[in-house]
Amino acid sequence: MNYRSNRFLKQVRNEIYGIIFEREAKMVSHKYFWYFLMIGALVLWACAVALYFLFPTSDYKAVLLIALLIVHCGEIPYTLKLLKGKLSPVTIAAKTFLFGFTWWLPFNKGIVKG
Repeated sequence: MNYRSNRFLKQVRNEIYGIIFEREAKMVSHKYFWYFLMIGALVLWACAVALYFLFPTSDYKAVLLIALLIVHCGEIPYTLKLLKGKLSPVTIAAKTFLFGFTWWLPFNKGIVKG
């Protein structure tokens, strides 16, 4: 492989990556993408609660529920600092607890409203 063909391959690769990242950037800047992820977060909460109550004899029934609690509660202090003054602390904490980053990230970027 000579220098020119190697340079051409790099140029093609960069063009392909540019197209992929451009599409991805358009996708994540659309509010319906984030609403879909928020619905997914609610479904995950519903599944965690359902697993906890539907399988009372399982040793691992609370793993998903505890994991969601730890992750979403862990996001609350950061989100309160990040969005201080934009909404009430109770609203920020409640929405972060329910939706996690799928709510505060697009809100902070101005993609979705409070």
